[in-house]
Amino acid sequence: MMPTSIVLRLTPPQVELAYRDLDGAHIQAAFLDLVREVAPEVAMALHEGNRLRGYAIGVVPFPRIGGGVGRRGGERSDRVEDPFIDLRIACLDDALLPVILEALIGRLTPGGGGGDSSSFLHFGEMLFSIREVFASERSAHPWVASVTEEELERNASSLQTFIPIDFVSPTLFQVGDVQLPLPVPALVFGGLYRRWGAAARGPLPFDAATFEMLLERHLTIGWVRRLKTARWRVSKGTVLTGFFGEVVFQIVRRPPSAFIRLVNLLADAAFFTGVGKHTTQGMGMIRRHPERRTHQETGGEGNSTS
Repeated sequence: MMPTSIVLRLTPPQVELAYRDLDGAHIQAAFLDLVREVAPEVAMALHEGNRLRGYAIGVVPFPRIGGGVGRRGGERSDRVEDPFIDLRIACLDDALLPVILEALIGRLTPGGGGGDSSSFLHFGEMLFSIREVFASERSAHPWVASVTEEELERNASSLQTFIPIDFVSPTLFQVGDVQLPLPVPALVFGGLYRRWGAAARGPLPFDAATFEMLLERHLTIGWVRRLKTARWRVSKGTVLTGFFGEVVFQIVRRPPSAFIRLVNLLADAAFFTGVGKHTTQGMGMIRRHPERRTHQETGGEGNSTS
């Protein structure tokens, strides 16, 4: 398996476009329409059933979305701040990326068969032109990456006990009948365990019950930064509240080194898997913070939610 993330830079029909009509269902539908052009059976399989998907999609960076949905500087914004948006697609299914790239080549090649609207994506009634495709790490786009499963496993630390995670788009967990917009360690890493375990070729070092027990005993929150809630419209008439910000998780009480290694592996894989509800509709985009120094290096920091 080679987890991969690409970005489509899209130009809206107007520079100052209100985003009140953009929702998670539109984002997912645009992606499935793209897949359907090349492989209708794949698009159908991706849409059917109640199961973990082999992809995650969303708009980055999330705070560009307004209409009371995203915020920047503590103020609501109803308009896009740049004359483009970036649609980010992450794949865990090796068979899916070639389909996406083939569809994009067909759309962007003159005479590719898509007609006058071939280089556009539909988000509901809005038509966005495909301005650029970032599919190589040489593009230096922060949300483009590709790595093998073996590389992730080989590079996972068995020593790092402070795990800084950026929750970039609203994240929400379902616990029974309750929707919980909080970074509960067992929910975050339990969700990552299930997503990675469903895609990985080899078995994980702990079964689900043992890993859950270890999470409850050995993983806590060290501190948080700028943790806020935001609302995201999943579909027409359905608006959910999730949290976003940075959370530094801390491994405590000297667990087995295999547990530390697995937690670090899941944190690294989170860039591709996402976590929580509706990761195929813009929610739950997360990544390990690429630059944050560890607690040991900073000498400790106080908790902050501002």
